[in-house]
Amino acid sequence: EGRAEEGDEEEANEEANEEGNEEGNEEGNEENRENEERDDAAERQRVEGAGIVTAAIGWNSWYDLWDKIVADDIEANSALLAEILKGWPEVEGRNLRVVVDDGWQIAWGEWEANEKFPDGMEALAGAILADGFTPGIWFAPMLVEESNALVEAQPSWFVQGAQWVHPVHGAMRILDLSQPDAESHLRGVVKRIVAWGYTLLKIDFLFSATFEGERASPMTGMAHYKLALKVIREAAGEEVEILAVGAPPVPTLQYVDSWR
Repeated sequence: EGRAEEGDEEEANEEANEEGNEEGNEEGNEENRENEERDDAAERQRVEGAGIVTAAIGWNSWYDLWDKIVADDIEANSALLAEILKGWPEVEGRNLRVVVDDGWQIAWGEWEANEKFPDGMEALAGAILADGFTPGIWFAPMLVEESNALVEAQPSWFVQGAQWVHPVHGAMRILDLSQPDAESHLRGVVKRIVAWGYTLLKIDFLFSATFEGERASPMTGMAHYKLALKVIREAAGEEVEILAVGAPPVPTLQYVDSWR
């Protein structure tokens, strides 16, 4: 009889412990939820305070057509995207873009429309806008194909003793922005592209600006890199979105809106 009473008491204690544990778990879960909600609110406040904006969405020609693009393909895909997204609540109020990637230019370093874009890049930007998208464009601001006439015509515009070899397009020379005329040239390129109506600049292969070599004004590769980003940002203006690609992150982020 004594052992039975002891057993009943142990069972009652176990039940009480289980109830206590369940209550404790529920309280702990509730506390965790409250902490998560506070953390989420704090993160939203941090993001808003830092001026971080929702990422742009849309279509980029590179991931479908690579560098084999023509104007008609860009216009056809822009029109198709407009039709597909019609009525989608998920995209309402979002910054929808169509980005013209590699393949529009005459050559790397000669950033004018080639024969596949007979009406020019300004006309294409207008067609993209008419579909309800804001236009973006790709280019590699620091690089010029070694075979391009600019290299022979203006040899002092380039970092001496430095080049980068593209696996398809071959040797590239690197603009030296410590040379005033080279800096002025790049500012003109950026301003012209923006004036065509492109408000997102996808600037690629930026790492090349860090390459060491002889420059008109002695500086390290990283100092030259920061100069390059400063020049591009000033020429583009603060209202233009800049996506940096092939870029070292830490010295880049103060000048651009997004990075990969």
